[in-house]
Amino acid sequence: RPLLTGWLADPAVLQPGSEGVRMGDEAEFEKGAALMGGTPAFGPALGVFCEVMARWVVLGITVAGVHSHVMSLHEALLRRVPAEGPISKSTLVPVQDEGFRSHTVCFRLGSAEVASATVSLLGKHGVRVDARGEVVRVGFGFGHSVADVDRLLGVLGECFGAAAPQAPPREVGGEAAGLG
Repeated sequence: RPLLTGWLADPAVLQPGSEGVRMGDEAEFEKGAALMGGTPAFGPALGVFCEVMARWVVLGITVAGVHSHVMSLHEALLRRVPAEGPISKSTLVPVQDEGFRSHTVCFRLGSAEVASATVSLLGKHGVRVDARGEVVRVGFGFGHSVADVDRLLGVLGECFGAAAPQAPPREVGGEAAGLG
């Protein structure tokens, strides 16, 4: 079960309490996904991919350039992430060397319940992250900017301040509470 990176057709296996994907498991596809028989219809996605790649060639965008951009966003986050709190240096899963690192920065929160509640709370503030068990995953891509990192850090400050949660965060009157 990938922790730092990976794509799955069935997001239910990422939910707290799930045992994840094991060899021999039947896979379900996301509702609404186009199927031809038992095989996903990759034609439309392949067409979009080819069009995007053709535009990247015209614009001079490369995979190495995108990776470099994402690594600069990682560094912007890692330089300024708080020392303590749910998304902090104290919960950071050690990052790999840039040459081998995925585009996801992970934070181990100690329980699936705390991770799930953290994802939910950040989502209510417009920040989309996901959890795999006790790990909250913050992913960056081509379309993100340092302004997005600034916004993430601002929301973390609003939601959690400097205190790490001992129990899952909860909403009280629109404010995060129960964090210490």
